[in-house]
Order: sequence, then structure tokens, then C-alpha cells
Amino acid sequence: MHSWSGGTTTELFIYPEGSSFAKRDFTLRISIATVETNTSVFTPFPNTNRTLLVLEGTQRLEHQGAHTAHLKALEQDTFSGNWTTHCTGTSRNFNVMTAGTKEAKVTVQTFAADETVSFENTDGCTFVYLLYGEAIIGVQSLHPSEGVVLNTSQNIDFKAPSQAVVVVY
Repeated sequence: MHSWSGGTTTELFIYPEGSSFAKRDFTLRISIATVETNTSVFTPFPNTNRTLLVLEGTQRLEHQGAHTAHLKALEQDTFSGNWTTHCTGTSRNFNVMTAGTKEAKVTVQTFAADETVSFENTDGCTFVYLLYGEAIIGVQSLHPSEGVVLNTSQNIDFKAPSQAVVVVY
């Protein structure tokens, strides 16, 4: 867990293997942040694209010189880490940061019980973070608040009605 001016962040995944948040040598970083103070300023991340998806609570993001986003649960905003971002509201957020030219696509998807979904990877990876429900990938179970990295094309069997954040990179 890492502390910042407004709360804490827990890293879920970082790429490439061996890169680190401290060195800022990653091309993809996925984390969960808890915003505990009602007003804060986000840590700058030059040359990084950011996507913030509110999981719980509400968030007002004011990007100085750019735009303002008013987010409720399961709404997202994509913005430059170069921007000064003022944050109002407390929340729990799913965060995706990318460096370089490759971008990540972040979606929230809902699945039916006994549904099998094929996640295709041709160049990159897919990260699936389960919000609720239950899923099986091969012999591995996936429970709420757990994520899995898919580096190859794989099927996920959803055993109960489920919802997940899916990041395609």
C-alpha cells in the first residue's frame, strides 16, 4: 500500500515485469485508491495517461485548464497525468495508468450465471477485476475484489451473475 495526499493506493498489477511504481518505469499500472479526504490534489504523473473509474462514492475531478468530471459509481474519466487535478469527494477508485503510446481500454461488463466468455489477446494483456459474482479461469477461482491477468486468449466461466472491470492493454 502506498500513501498519497488524499488517501492510499494498493497496486494490483504493473507491467512490464520487474518495473516499479517508485522508478516510474512501468508502461501499465493498475491500482485501487481510497480517497479519504474531501479535497485533495492528485500526484502528477508526467507523460502518463490515466483512467479513473469510481467503484464507491462520488468524485469531482477538476483538471486545471482542461475539463471537469462529476463521477458516480461505475463512471470513469480519462485524463493526462501532466494535468493538475483537484479532487472533491470521498471514494474508492479503480485506476489505470499507461506510459508511452499504447493506451488501455477500461470497461465495466456484466455476465450471466453459467456464461462462458472468451477474452482474446493478440498483442498485450487483459486484466479482469471482479466486482461481484464468481468466476473460474482454468482451475483458478476468481472472487470479488480479486483480479487476474490474461496474457493469452482464455475463457472465463462465470458461475454466478457477475460484474467485472476489464482492462485491455
